[in-house]
Amino acid sequence: MKKQILDEANATGGKLGTIISREARARAAYKEMQSRRREQEKADRQRLGELIGAAILADLESTGRDSRDAQRAYVCDVLDRYINTESSRAFIRSKGMLPMNAQKLKGHTSPDREDGSGSHRT
Repeated sequence: MKKQILDEANATGGKLGTIISREARARAAYKEMQSRRREQEKADRQRLGELIGAAILADLESTGRDSRDAQRAYVCDVLDRYINTESSRAFIRSKGMLPMNAQKLKGHTSPDREDGSGSHRT
């Protein structure tokens, strides 16, 4: 319908066709801007996760034995709660960051969202 109106307006050479054409270009530009923003947010979140993870691993490697055991237990607990896919859990287990017998409990909810569903798909 809109295309038909645009074609008719352009055929008559009127201002309406120009306005509709500008509107269409503005909408397309807005969609492109939104898409780029979402892509940047995704890249920023990924980079943030990499930096936080690297900092935590560096801290675990640089602390004393007693402190490291407590920190490692905390990190393992966090990983156990938030790493949900079996392939990710297997990878983390292979790197020694989850006990081999750690199994994700069915029905376990993550506390980071009110509905308990968690916000991460890792």
